[in-house]
Amino acid sequence: MKTYVFVLAAGLSVAGAAVAGIYGWRNETEGLRNPAFDPVVSGSIRASATGSIIAPPAEFSISNAAKQRACVAERGGTLQSRSRSFSAPRECDDVWPRLSSVRNWTQGEDGRVTLSDGAGLVVLTLVRKKGLAYEALEPAGAGVALQMLP
Repeated sequence: MKTYVFVLAAGLSVAGAAVAGIYGWRNETEGLRNPAFDPVVSGSIRASATGSIIAPPAEFSISNAAKQRACVAERGGTLQSRSRSFSAPRECDDVWPRLSSVRNWTQGEDGRVTLSDGAGLVVLTLVRKKGLAYEALEPAGAGVALQMLP
C-alpha cells in the first residue's frame, strides 16, 4: 500500500511540474510576440542628435601652456538637461582669470562646452578634442586645455 501512495505522489509531482513548466514557457513566448509598451518609461528616454549620453561627474586637470600653470576642477551633477554644476578652487584663477567663479558646465547641441559663472557670464568656451580632452575655443588664443582624470 505504501508503494502505491509513493508512486501516486511522485506521478502527481512530475505532472504538476510539467504543467507549471509549460504554462511558464507559454507566457514567456507570448511576451516575446507581444512586447509591453510602457509610455512613461519609453517617453523618458531622450533621443539625442549626437548619440551621446550625459557623462557622470568627473575631475579635470586644467592647464595653461603659456602661463605654465595647472589646477584640478570638478564637473558635478546635472542642473538641467544639458547643464551641469562645476567647481574650481581659487588656485585655478592663476590658470585662467575668474575660473574659480565658474558654476555651470553647459554642453550645446554642436558639442561645444560653455563654462559660465553664477550670473551667466561666459568665462570660457571649449571644444572637445581627441579622447577626453577639451581645448579653449573662445577667447581665441587662450591656450587652456582640460583633460579628464581617471
